[in-house]
Amino acid sequence: MADFFRVFFLGFLCCGGLFATTPAARSKRSHASGCSSISLPWLGFAMPRQPYLRVVPHPKGAKIDIGTHVLQQRPELQAVIGDCLLSWPFVEAEMAVLLGLLIGAENQAAMAVFQSMRRSQAQREAISEAARYAISPQDQELLSAILNVHKSAEAERNALAHGHFGTSTKLPNDLIWQTTNDYLTFRAQMALTNATWSDETHQSLLASIWVYTLKDLKMIEQDIKHLAHMWFDFLKYLQAHKRNTKKASELYSQLCGRPRIAQELRILRQKNNPSVPPQSPPPVDGEKA
Repeated sequence: MADFFRVFFLGFLCCGGLFATTPAARSKRSHASGCSSISLPWLGFAMPRQPYLRVVPHPKGAKIDIGTHVLQQRPELQAVIGDCLLSWPFVEAEMAVLLGLLIGAENQAAMAVFQSMRRSQAQREAISEAARYAISPQDQELLSAILNVHKSAEAERNALAHGHFGTSTKLPNDLIWQTTNDYLTFRAQMALTNATWSDETHQSLLASIWVYTLKDLKMIEQDIKHLAHMWFDFLKYLQAHKRNTKKASELYSQLCGRPRIAQELRILRQKNNPSVPPQSPPPVDGEKA
């Protein structure tokens, strides 16, 4: 199947076509929904992955190859993707231990229950629900901020785990990517129907393709590893708070001062108290207030 799709892409995408024409309706929908490509200066970060047609505005003549074999053509990027996927179990392990602490079942039973929740949403909901009865409103707010950071990193991890990678001769150092839905749409269209290739189909296909650079992938890798540390440190904070040690206050300030958590706390507080001006996070590591 992969070989067929490779031939299919190479056979059609190196042809000409109306590359400079107005994108079709599907293209407009793709760009409208492509929030991962938008820089968000008011939030302080930019999401990885850019639309192919934004990176390659003149794609005529490009040879596109999508299949199981392409990652080995970009070994450095392949290695970072592998690190992202292999780091994720550590994130889930810290969440499982946290759930055990929250429900007072610090043993294998709690770990088994958490691992049986295959859907990530169920895992997050279990932690949130347990927290309602186990920790203070202030700590629940911090947990909500961490969960929001988690959802963002998880979305990027899932894209790597479940998307379809390829290469373009226009981008010799990068990888291109499609969602499973877009890949299957075109795969089925060409294999199971009598569809004919057209300029509109071509343009629609290009509009469904995204680009990952090495920098994008390293950003995701860093976010996932930072997330594992966030869960580890939040658990350590709750344990210190439970023992009523002086370390708890310091750990709380350090967590709130992390840029992504501080950002989510500002959003949560503004949402819950829109009339109150956003507050800056507490100073961390000797910073002046």
